[in-house]
Amino acid sequence: MRLVAVVLLAVLALRVEAASLLERGDPPLPGPLAEVIALIEEGRFGEAELRLAVLRAAAPRDPALALAAAEIAARRGDAARAESELRAGLAAAPDATALWRALGRLKALAGDAEAMDQAFRAAIAARPDERANPLEAAELWHERFGRPDRALPHYERAAAITPDDAWLLWRYGLALARAGRTAEAIAMLERAADADPTSPLPDHARGGLLAELGRPAEAIAAYDRALARRADHTETRLARAALVLSQGRTGEAIAEFDRAARERPDIPQPWVGLGMALERAGNIQGAVLAYRRALERHAEDPIALNNLAWLIALGAGEPAEAVALARRAAALLPDDPSVLTTLGEALRRSGEAREAEAQFDRAIGIEPTAERHYRRALAREALGDRAGALADLDRALVLDPRHALARADRGRLQP
Repeated sequence: MRLVAVVLLAVLALRVEAASLLERGDPPLPGPLAEVIALIEEGRFGEAELRLAVLRAAAPRDPALALAAAEIAARRGDAARAESELRAGLAAAPDATALWRALGRLKALAGDAEAMDQAFRAAIAARPDERANPLEAAELWHERFGRPDRALPHYERAAAITPDDAWLLWRYGLALARAGRTAEAIAMLERAADADPTSPLPDHARGGLLAELGRPAEAIAAYDRALARRADHTETRLARAALVLSQGRTGEAIAEFDRAARERPDIPQPWVGLGMALERAGNIQGAVLAYRRALERHAEDPIALNNLAWLIALGAGEPAEAVALARRAAALLPDDPSVLTTLGEALRRSGEAREAEAQFDRAIGIEPTAERHYRRALAREALGDRAGALADLDRALVLDPRHALARADRGRLQP
């Protein structure tokens, strides 16, 4: 059974992983400290420590040197030593917000969200007008810990400092959306779009929210505005194509997916979408080719594997290939009832009715539908279980009285 969702490219977003305690910004000015940092980046920690010792002897209270020492300890896996270096630096320079932020990153690495937040709050208290403090706290809560609710006050503070920063407003809008505050999110994304007429990201996100709200015309208008800002924004084109396909505008969807495939021929998503649209239009061979092209780009794309297996099982190729493809899809999505249905049908058509019945059993156990009962009825008939087949056909007709195939086969089995 085909999977009907198009896997779209993720929205491009900064994900603060706290992999380093050093700030990700402009490199330090040429000089001894820059040389130390270069040695750290190269993994030459012993040499970095020797040079750092000379610098610290001359300037023992310099917070940048404490940060470099903590970085060496962190990269060696000694979190306790890293924290000790940071706290010693803060004892000498309590207003050094770079050290507080580094301590917050260190706590984030350890998974201690509350201690992370405390460190950033100390940075905010030291420098209330420094945007980096609340912004990084917001990003860590939002992305690393998956708590947009805790991120929102920090985004609000950062936005109060730089109210026209489009990137910040976009991130704030995404957090509002993930916190379930959809109306506020849409308004914030509008602000972000107005703040930067060149970025498609706010309108792309707004389109997705409007689509989820069941407002497709407004969603398409948002996607169109995003594409007017940047015509080659593949994520938006794919989202727009998926939406018009869901509305039955198949020809328009084919054109959109085809354009996305020409713009980004190296990724599987446009080809998967094109396959779905062509299949909807009845162009089965075109759909098979599109799914094969998706698998050339990513051999383990589960939707392409499943949908291609389904078409081949239904007659577009050899049953053995359908089984092989369906098994690969099931290995990737072992509990997806549509994938299990595809595997069951491929096995049934390959003459492996017993295993087919088992796969249909699993699919029905997860999500019973008329189609799945109908397919299991055919497998049971192949096994000589006429009573079981009739029971499945009866159940299929209860779930969908208009299921013509189930009604016809029931009449055939019990005239």
